Amino acid sequence: MVGIFARFTDAVAHKRCALHHFRFDIHTFELGQNEDEKGLLESSKKLSDLISAEVDSGISSERIILGGFSQGGAMSLLTGLTSERKLGGIAVLSGFLPLSNKLKGVSATSSQIYDNYEANFISLLPLQMLNDHAKTIPIFWGHGADDPLVRAEFATRSVKFLKTQCDISETDGEALAGLKFKMYPKLEHSSSPEELSDLKSWLKSVIPNSKEDA
Repeated sequence: MVGIFARFTDAVAHKRCALHHFRFDIHTFELGQNEDEKGLLESSKKLSDLISAEVDSGISSERIILGGFSQGGAMSLLTGLTSERKLGGIAVLSGFLPLSNKLKGVSATSSQIYDNYEANFISLLPLQMLNDHAKTIPIFWGHGADDPLVRAEFATRSVKFLKTQCDISETDGEALAGLKFKMYPKLEHSSSPEELSDLKSWLKSVIPNSKEDA
């Protein structure tokens, strides 16, 4: 499940969170191995279309956050890093990085790749899906140290790839731009009050109110 969280600038209707279900087959959580590429790209395109609809309704893309748990976190990460629009941030809970082998190379968005999927050029070119905003977009990533499904090592490998191959810096303290990664001890494939509290604080920092809440 993926959530699209948007904050308006007016005080009348300033918050909206839409939840959407997207599915793709998972064969392994190893980076770039045996992935349901078509399902991932199809889901990413649908999610990008929803973002466009929010923007068309009058919301600035920089006040939109993509977030999700497990598969939803993976889809949020893939779409947020490859969207042609600059988003306010990405929230990943117990997720992983999909299509890592498509993030570097010749520039193309996930929507463009999907639109041309039937032409079979994807397997022929070293496509780059990473957008120009990837290095500065705020990312919150929380993960359970005892997750038996998306194991902690899969998350740390994903984070290492983003840092070393995509030049996305890991941030701490008050800095917003970049990746904020936190491992939660004794947490399995779930969330915790501590993690949700950290997420809430992060959301407030990356999209501050322009006016007091009504």
